[in-house]
Amino acid sequence: MTLNWQVHKNLNPFSPSAEGIEHAIHRAAAAEYDESAINSAVILCIDKAVSLLGNNIDDNSRYFIFEWDVIHSTLSIAVTNDKKECDSPAVVQCDFSGLADHIKAVKNTSDIAHSQEIALYTESVTDIARDYLTTCPDFFRYSLVAIFHTGDRSNSLLL
Repeated sequence: MTLNWQVHKNLNPFSPSAEGIEHAIHRAAAAEYDESAINSAVILCIDKAVSLLGNNIDDNSRYFIFEWDVIHSTLSIAVTNDKKECDSPAVVQCDFSGLADHIKAVKNTSDIAHSQEIALYTESVTDIARDYLTTCPDFFRYSLVAIFHTGDRSNSLLL
């Protein structure tokens, strides 16, 4: 599997204290939602984010943050500061469009099954990220703490 990365530049929406600083979002889409495709896409996202670490880290960098949007099945990865308020100039983002469509279809049949699918895929993405980072030597060159959340940065979990 490969991901086609496109760079979208705009003002950094996650850096209220850094008005006017340009932000580059490296975006891709993963249309498949089977286990193998999701695993590959998450790893490719991590590899892309790790490849940007050299330019993303400054004196205030603390966290390598994974944000999983459960509604849209979108994974974002960035470097952020102690307060999780000022993100790096480059962010990696992948839309799991096939997974989002699958989860929407499940929602149309059962709210319980929908909740279970969201929990299953959230756990899967978390596990893939945790497992991969433990064997990623390029990540270990940096003193960052890997964290994961699904909507509220103040409730992030350590990876």
